[in-house]
Amino acid sequence: MLAYINNFFKIKALGSTIKTEINAGFTTFLSMSYIIFVNPILLSDAGMDKGSVFVATILATVFATLLMGLWVNWPLALAPGMGTNAWFVYGVVVGMGYSWQEALASVFISGCLMLVFSISPLRKLLIQSIPISLKMAIAAGVGLFIALIGFRTSGLLVSNTITFASFGSFLQPSVYLTIVGLLIIFTCESFKIKGSIIISMVIISLLSLILGVTHFTGFVAIPPSMNPTFLQLNFKDLLSISMIGIIFTLFIIDFFDSTSVFIGTMAGISKNIEEKQLRKALVVDSIATSIGATLGVSTTTTYTESVSGVMQGGRTGLTSVVVAMLFLTALFISPVLTMLPSFIGAPAMIYIGCLMFSSLKIIEWEDITEVIPLLIIVIIVPLTFSIFNGIGLGICTWLILKALFRKWHKSYWYMLPLAIAFIIFIAIK
Repeated sequence: MLAYINNFFKIKALGSTIKTEINAGFTTFLSMSYIIFVNPILLSDAGMDKGSVFVATILATVFATLLMGLWVNWPLALAPGMGTNAWFVYGVVVGMGYSWQEALASVFISGCLMLVFSISPLRKLLIQSIPISLKMAIAAGVGLFIALIGFRTSGLLVSNTITFASFGSFLQPSVYLTIVGLLIIFTCESFKIKGSIIISMVIISLLSLILGVTHFTGFVAIPPSMNPTFLQLNFKDLLSISMIGIIFTLFIIDFFDSTSVFIGTMAGISKNIEEKQLRKALVVDSIATSIGATLGVSTTTTYTESVSGVMQGGRTGLTSVVVAMLFLTALFISPVLTMLPSFIGAPAMIYIGCLMFSSLKIIEWEDITEVIPLLIIVIIVPLTFSIFNGIGLGICTWLILKALFRKWHKSYWYMLPLAIAFIIFIAIK
């Protein structure tokens, strides 16, 4: 059996061992397992059943991660993505008034669209058309959006009709426990302790139990039913202008996020990433998004936390298989959901948002044609709760400034249709 595993995953050929791959799998799991609990709580704000989303989150993760490991043989894990899940809830459902069933339909179509692009020549053109600085600005804008949701969920920031927002009461358990959670994450990261987010969640949950914020309901149970979210997609308003914009936004975010993770992570393993492998990985990501939508979760994407497993020596798909198996065991701990306070994900969202915002470090700050579009994206995305508005206005501004300052590059012509489409959407809307 060991010989078969070794040959199937080409473990020795890629300079690894079975033990190393297993350790890497455990590391990646600890780094991203917070999504098991954060996603159901987050999506419940859209009216979705927590128990059903809990099961859907795990099954989507297991399916996608197994496919990545067994077919692509890359040590990467996939799960419902942070950022798109927040926008799914607060941007599309709460902000734009769509039902979560309609939002799931948009996720499904975005996955199909990504599949078409992944296997077509258009993939290269799309990757090459948008400059790295714009991609990083989009990541930073989404990061700020996630962090803002975290601040609101915790009560650290509350609505203010005059100044948009102001401090909440620091005597509220949600506020001071969120601060405790952030301190725990920062401390763990400082000492390079793996699983900082999940450790923070465990300690916050224990403190919530002690303070009477939540109550003990047990640990182990039969997995909840998936009926409330399974195959609940509603394609009613699929061809409306707003829905087309939502699908386009989900597609753009997932496509560039996945591509950057693939290239950034696998470049540390091999200097030459095979075109065939990259295409297969994008296909897995797109299929995972559509399958996840049918199960009842927002966009399923490749996690940057996979880097933690790669840093531990993970080189093959066996790492991904281990991650998937560990997620599968979590199916039987659904009672834990009822012991988690509603703000349990706030520290994670604030921290992840900060990490995403750090992508701005590569921006050429002396170049005003890059700084202004960046600033527009970073401001518009969180304040309008619309990633689509931020991306569209940022691209339009970028093209105008590059033309005016005579810094036009021939690859920018491929961005022109995106800008025109955004202007049409806004005009019709």
